[in-house]
Amino acid sequence: MTLINKWRLIVGSSFFLLAVGVALIYKPPLVPEKLIIADADQIVFSLLYVADAQGYFKEEGVEVEYKQFASGKDALNSVLSGESDVATVFSTPVILAVLSGQPVKVLSTLHRSAKNTAIVARRDCNIERIADLRGKHIGVTRNTNADFMLSVTLDSEGIPDNEVRISDIPPQRIAAALKSGEVDAIATWSPHVAKARVGLSSQATVTLTTPLYTEYSLLATTASHIEPKKLALQRLMRALVRAETYIANNNRESLDIVIKHLATQSPDLLVEPWKNTRFTLSIDNALLESMRLEAEWFTQHGKSAKKELSLKTIIDSSFLQHIKPQGVLVREEP
Repeated sequence: MTLINKWRLIVGSSFFLLAVGVALIYKPPLVPEKLIIADADQIVFSLLYVADAQGYFKEEGVEVEYKQFASGKDALNSVLSGESDVATVFSTPVILAVLSGQPVKVLSTLHRSAKNTAIVARRDCNIERIADLRGKHIGVTRNTNADFMLSVTLDSEGIPDNEVRISDIPPQRIAAALKSGEVDAIATWSPHVAKARVGLSSQATVTLTTPLYTEYSLLATTASHIEPKKLALQRLMRALVRAETYIANNNRESLDIVIKHLATQSPDLLVEPWKNTRFTLSIDNALLESMRLEAEWFTQHGKSAKKELSLKTIIDSSFLQHIKPQGVLVREEP
């Protein structure tokens, strides 16, 4: 074999090996799986906003369409009606839906916080601590997580329902009700907690919380969505796990992303709830026990005739187990 032929053989072999290597390494773009997310547009759902802004949804092959709602309850109803595939929602609407027989499935938590749902009270009504709420007029949005938190807080001080006056006030008006003096205190969640304090100044109010209550938001769907949207939900979960890591390592940058996403909300009202929030994807015993207790409370208060909450009915940890097994710390009921 001549030198030229040897050179041609070497060059040809090199190109062949290079082509084989490229073929093995190259991955064709994923065909996007579409997913409609019913979103309540609150800071506690920041995992989605960060995943979107960082391009994780696109990279994981899920095409997300948002439908915006004023509350998690409305977002969940959109999924139940078949208009959306998955919802961002607090635990309370999920519990009430399941107690009424709806086939809701919880895929993961999105956050947890011990301070974002709180009681804000007027100091000029002689309120400095939980015990001072006895005999006072308190505003709360009924059938919400704040309603449950208020009851837990009053119980912790041995204050029965008949020793307070409670008014049902929609969340959009609750901060104004405190400012005007319509009520002495309110039980609500962020950003309404911050709005109430800003409306009266921090010196004029006191914020009360209890270690007996933890706020959870959830990623929820229905049993009928699981199979047809299985691949899309897997990709969504993978993107959210990446967002969870990004927030943990880039706190300030993540907050900037969320402030930009929630452009209609004042940045000043977002900083404190951000500090009080742990963005985490998990299914654990603390969540399940909280849901059991809340379901029991709503049953006792006549919100449902159902006596028990079956965890098997609610939880589908398979998606989280596949992507982040360390986030699943419980076993489902047999």
